[in-house]
Amino acid sequence: MTESFGNFEIIEKMQPMARRAISQIEAMEQAILQNNRADIEKYIVEAENAISHLKSDLELHDRLQKALGAQRADETTIRKGNIQEFHHTDSDYAGTEQGVVLGVSRKGRTTEVFRPHRVF
Repeated sequence: MTESFGNFEIIEKMQPMARRAISQIEAMEQAILQNNRADIEKYIVEAENAISHLKSDLELHDRLQKALGAQRADETTIRKGNIQEFHHTDSDYAGTEQGVVLGVSRKGRTTEVFRPHRVF
């Protein structure tokens, strides 16, 4: 299952953890034959830990495949983003109409070359 843009090889990397779970289960079988309760409990916990890691890896694989499936569906449409249109027109907007806050000097927002100092 080689894919050109999304092979994360998660399934192939699950093999060492599966071997670990199998070895813990085999060790647990030996502990059962010896009637050693402490070892049985220890091997059960370690096997559950390995199996939970395998389960989370498999869920990750499923989520990635679902995301890549959505990406494959969108391959036909090329999205370039928003295209902005700029209108280069001059205006006499001084920037101080409607909403002048007292004490705020808005530099660079006026059409006048010289602006006298005003105290509000």
